[in-house]
Amino acid sequence: MDHYLPGADRAPQARTCLALALAAALVACGGGGGGGGDPAPAPAPAPDPTPDPDPAPAPTGDQAISTTYDRAFWQDLGGALAQSRATTAGQLYNTPPIIDSCDPGRLTQAAIDRYLETLNAARALHGLAPVTHRSGADTDAQAGALIQRANNYLEHEPDPGDACYSDAAARGAAGNLFGGGSTLVDPAWHVAGWLEDRLTVDAQGAAIGHRLSFLNPELAGSTYGQVDGYSVGAADASVGRNSVPEGLAFVAYPYREMPSVLAPTVPDQTGDGETRHLKWSFSLYSPLGTGAPFDYRLDRATVTVTRDDTGEVLAITGLEARYKGGYGFIDTLIWEVRDAEYGVEYEVTVSNIGADQLDGDFADSYRYPVLIEDVGIDGAEQ
Repeated sequence: MDHYLPGADRAPQARTCLALALAAALVACGGGGGGGGDPAPAPAPAPDPTPDPDPAPAPTGDQAISTTYDRAFWQDLGGALAQSRATTAGQLYNTPPIIDSCDPGRLTQAAIDRYLETLNAARALHGLAPVTHRSGADTDAQAGALIQRANNYLEHEPDPGDACYSDAAARGAAGNLFGGGSTLVDPAWHVAGWLEDRLTVDAQGAAIGHRLSFLNPELAGSTYGQVDGYSVGAADASVGRNSVPEGLAFVAYPYREMPSVLAPTVPDQTGDGETRHLKWSFSLYSPLGTGAPFDYRLDRATVTVTRDDTGEVLAITGLEARYKGGYGFIDTLIWEVRDAEYGVEYEVTVSNIGADQLDGDFADSYRYPVLIEDVGIDGAEQ
């Protein structure tokens, strides 16, 4: 299990200590001693030093938060999902659903734990606190999955006339994450697919709302429902508030070390033959929430992705600012990098982050590393 905490550059501190040591030695050796001879003349006063120009602000660099990449977990998960994304009814259900009679059934605790374990391992990649099981929402999540399966749709606002409609189904459908399928699915597969989020679209085109919902720093609890491949992941951040790591300034994706099951470098094909690439993202966070006393601007931000070993700057496409004030973040940038490779470290620089404040404008920037490890599977939305 690897932990990543960016360290401070210690060279300036060492130079400072050496200078102080030399100054102390000079003071100690300059004291008067007995003995004859004329006294040494008093040294001429040193001229007033020329003031230094105001220093230019240095790039901010990566944020000082610790993250955890559990290599063994992700390699095991990648291998399991690569062999088969299906699971058995015995693994998934305590009571199997019966669609014809609108019985949603009940998941095993092991299935819900599998979902939560995968979600929390993904949040740990970003230094975010784990979520707990929202057991009070189990019934709604399972009913929400049932109505999706019974009507063969993905609908956040089901109609009372729809098959297997109930108040619990309506609550389970509203504001949660959906996955569709025709076979029983490992709950970890749905978590990975929601985070990868290659196939999601909204009115503006490609979207990453599922990812941002799961990586909302304040998300405190979640649960999961599945009926024959149709699933619901509860991601309501308004229920409770999780602790947020001190110093968190942004959530990026991919970020530091990540497994290929969450961050594939190869494109995927939609049902209509359209090619979709992973959306890289950068979301600004403020502990004051979206009501912070200034307004960040990402519409003028620039992004560069540089290969560490060669210095090559990779081409990026589709850079845009989206979701202002959404999913618990102030603003989000999304873009594509189509030439990234597994096992290669890159440095991402997001520059010209602006904010309107009472005392004027400023620009800020962040840098962070990205290394995607091949764990035997290229994403979970195939």
